[in-house]
Amino acid sequence: MFFPKKMNGMSTVLRTKAASRNSSIELLRLLCMVFIVAYHAILKSPMWGEAKYRAVSLVFHIGVPVFVLISGYYQIQFRLKSMCRFVGMVAFYVLLLFGLNWYFGEPKGNLFYALTPISHAEFWDLWFVPCYLMLFLVSPFYNKLINRMTNKELWALFVVLAIVNYYLGWLFKAPSLYRGANLFNFLVIYTAGTLVHRYQHLFDKFPWGG
Repeated sequence: MFFPKKMNGMSTVLRTKAASRNSSIELLRLLCMVFIVAYHAILKSPMWGEAKYRAVSLVFHIGVPVFVLISGYYQIQFRLKSMCRFVGMVAFYVLLLFGLNWYFGEPKGNLFYALTPISHAEFWDLWFVPCYLMLFLVSPFYNKLINRMTNKELWALFVVLAIVNYYLGWLFKAPSLYRGANLFNFLVIYTAGTLVHRYQHLFDKFPWGG
């Protein structure tokens, strides 16, 4: 059936221990990370003043939503070590951006800002960093909730979240939801990723779906 009546606990159909990794999806995740870094390298450099670079950077905008979608597909496995690794990676790239700005003779911010990218995420236009950290922290509880849902219930949750997020947030520009720079938007995309995984069997017939 398209909508099974019941899915038990951590749903063996949905997860076989942290879902077996697909090399193509992992490559896409890596590409998303490159897009995110490239966009902010352009944003915080003199290149941003040139229209051609701003036009190219628009492509890189897909990096964050696709990265979160993949996170929902596999579901985040909360580990303190993983969280520390993420924060360290962000600090490394922000230091790299700071170094590039300094090299071009147009430093923005200061070394303290570079060493504290989480608390100064807004300055670096890294709104997604605290949002992803919040998603990381709530993921054990959210995973438990959605993994106990039937497909119908998960679809209903996704539709409700999407309507609130895009109808109120984007169309009516509710201050707490506008532009998607928030945890709520990430939960919508994360839930969509989980739905994609539940229907993975529909794609298995295709060469790129295995």
